[in-house]
Amino acid sequence: MKRVLYFLIVLFLYSMPSYAQGRQGKNESNFVVKAGINFSNITVTDNGSIDKANALTGFHAGLLVDLPLASFFSFQGGLLFTVKGAKTEINADSVYSKVKTTSNPLYIEIPLNLVAKIPIGFAKLIVGVGLYGAIGITGKNNVEIQLTNSASTYSNKDIVFDGDSNAIPSRYGFGNLKRFDYGANVLAGLELTRFTMTANYGIGFTNINLGSSNTMNDKYKYRVLSFSLGIKI
Repeated sequence: MKRVLYFLIVLFLYSMPSYAQGRQGKNESNFVVKAGINFSNITVTDNGSIDKANALTGFHAGLLVDLPLASFFSFQGGLLFTVKGAKTEINADSVYSKVKTTSNPLYIEIPLNLVAKIPIGFAKLIVGVGLYGAIGITGKNNVEIQLTNSASTYSNKDIVFDGDSNAIPSRYGFGNLKRFDYGANVLAGLELTRFTMTANYGIGFTNINLGSSNTMNDKYKYRVLSFSLGIKI
């Protein structure tokens, strides 16, 4: 799966300049500036369950290109800056009464989706599936430790990705992550003359916890629900 995804990413990036040059002089717009909100989470058990209390609100923004394949089908790819992560809350021990964390890594993500466009009068219904590849570039892991004497301590450390040097790992939260993530997309929405409105659900395949093996279980994998508004340019 990784090799297929990497091949598609390279092919897409290689074809974008020649395709854009070929579209010059035509009225149809195939580029979309896209931005929106993320509700991200990380699975915490082997069967893929998620603590409903730890969803994190983030954002995404970037550029998409739409490559028509047939009358009602397109191949869509692009480059997005997207914030993933999660919130956690655990009861600790006799010294620490509770530990709350907010982990918000920022990724550069390349989505590659096959999209069907179904005319419904004033608009087109969009439905699609695809893959994504992402690389972590920065982020913060915020930790609040509530002591048994009602006092609290705080820390705000950079997230440590594999390959980082001179970085201090965090004991709590998701402060130690694998740099590369990949997964699948399922999306639906509407396309108007100048605007698009879409909802996307990203399902991570990578066990992102640094130091853990990427086994077949569903522990420590991203689940991201996104809502986007796009403007054709």
